[in-house]
Amino acid sequence: MTSFTIAVTSCALFNQERGGRGVAFPFVKAINMVNQHMDQGQANEGRFKIVLITTSCPKNVYDLEIDHICEITAKKTLLEHLNDLKPVLYLSTDSESVREAIKAGYGAAIMFQTNYTELSDDKLRVAFDGDGVLFSDESERVYRERGPSRRVC
Repeated sequence: MTSFTIAVTSCALFNQERGGRGVAFPFVKAINMVNQHMDQGQANEGRFKIVLITTSCPKNVYDLEIDHICEITAKKTLLEHLNDLKPVLYLSTDSESVREAIKAGYGAAIMFQTNYTELSDDKLRVAFDGDGVLFSDESERVYRERGPSRRVC
């Protein structure tokens, strides 16, 4: 069974200052919901594996399904964990660790809090910045030089 590993830091998943849910919590909850739907449908491919990356083991994961917990220590750095996990996506609130992950070749995103409060238990909505995630710098250069393509495939 093929799974897609998503690594998320404890600072993104849990609010370290107030305790409770962090900015990535709704996303991980939605991924858990997708996995449950896939399990009910007997899906054999494409399940998401959630890995929590932390500096200390959390006492409570608020009923989230976390497949694995990796602890960053002096002996094993973030990048070493990512190299072992080979995630398709790394989520953190720390811009420096996201830059490090991207430089090492991993898909990564900075999670930040917005005023968006409409949470859903049955829908997963994800938005990407196409310039940085879906399209390379090369496509931007071609667009600037030639303008929009008029070919229809």
